[in-house]
Amino acid sequence: NNQFTFVGDTRGFFGQHDIRRLPNGHVTLFDNANCQTPVYSRGLEYLLDETNKVATLVREFRNSPDTFTPFMGNVQRRADGGTMIGWGGTGPDPKITDLHADGSLAWSVGFQNPARWTYRAFRFPWHTSRFVATPEAYDFGNVEVGEYGTLMLSVRNGSATPVTINSIVGHHPEFSVATALPVTIAAGATQPIEVRFTPPAVGSYDDTLSVRSVSATELVAQTVTLRGTGVATGLSISDVALREGDAGARQFAFQVRLAQPRASSVNVHVQTSDGTATVADHDYSKLNVDASIPAGDLFSIVDVTVHGDVAIEPDETFFVELSNANVAINDAQAVGLIVNDDGPLSVGADLPRSFALYPARPNPARGTAVVRYDLPRACDAYLEVLDLAGRHVAWLVDGAMPAGRQEARWAPPAGTTGVFFYRLRAGEFTSTRKTVFVR
Repeated sequence: NNQFTFVGDTRGFFGQHDIRRLPNGHVTLFDNANCQTPVYSRGLEYLLDETNKVATLVREFRNSPDTFTPFMGNVQRRADGGTMIGWGGTGPDPKITDLHADGSLAWSVGFQNPARWTYRAFRFPWHTSRFVATPEAYDFGNVEVGEYGTLMLSVRNGSATPVTINSIVGHHPEFSVATALPVTIAAGATQPIEVRFTPPAVGSYDDTLSVRSVSATELVAQTVTLRGTGVATGLSISDVALREGDAGARQFAFQVRLAQPRASSVNVHVQTSDGTATVADHDYSKLNVDASIPAGDLFSIVDVTVHGDVAIEPDETFFVELSNANVAINDAQAVGLIVNDDGPLSVGADLPRSFALYPARPNPARGTAVVRYDLPRACDAYLEVLDLAGRHVAWLVDGAMPAGRQEARWAPPAGTTGVFFYRLRAGEFTSTRKTVFVR
């Protein structure tokens, strides 16, 4: 005697098995569908309004092609959102289906024997007694991009015979095994196995490793859950903008900085390169030196000499670049801006002499990054943000732009971290730079 109105489901169910209440109040059940037309069985999830007697279909799980199970069957919803379905007394395979949280197929199992059925099929964590790998879950914490963190995984043979660990399999290359495999562990003995986390970019990573012992007669495995965070703790260099002065020399102090102090000294090569300001025009003095940040310190100052004059000229730029460091370099280039202080310029005289795309600031950025670029003439300009795979993310500039020193701002969607590229195409000029967003 049905009291409910069904919404989104014209079949209802018949001969059902294994009804279960979920933590969110929904119910799941296996609909054998005896006496239904057309005849096919399915797993169901309903939202029940028990006051108004309404059952709304949330999800339906069917085989492809459809199969009919006249008896038995079950639906298991796991804490991770995945679903396992036991197809009960059906003849055709599969007998068990496992689904991802979004309802897509993860895997299925068949027995190749129509007389073998599954009364119930459940998925639970399983631990082998042949060996134990500890810890079962590990967080590497913050690891500098380009460096690696280490876990010594301890594998103990709890059986009375030797165990060979043939392979340790994961899904993501950020987590790797440094110990050469296979290794054979004597009865009652323990073997350390080195696992590394090497983040390629800023962001969070996770994986599940399967520690496996495989022989001609058995496959025994245990899973280890890993996570870690790549952080930008390498070197960066700050921009400097100062007035040039009318005569003599002035020092532009560039700060070469670490995000976090290190236990040993950091060494890096620093050199200048021309922009619109040039060494040949005596705008500044060339620099080509090695710098260091002592252990425990955060920064070192590198001075570039700028020469003053009374010539009326536009603002000019030069670059200071980092290379050959013994740590990762997150931001390798700074801009020195020599600000004109010698009086007004004629119309158009303050236009940049050439196209240029400058490093984003700040870098790494939390929230919004500012991108500056120069256009020596009016033209169509296209400033595009790309993700790490080179896919389009956003347009910052898309169309006709006047000549001059330009600026654009961009913030990724809330909570987004990682590496992005920005590319400027203007006239015959194309340039691409990298920026990093962190929490």
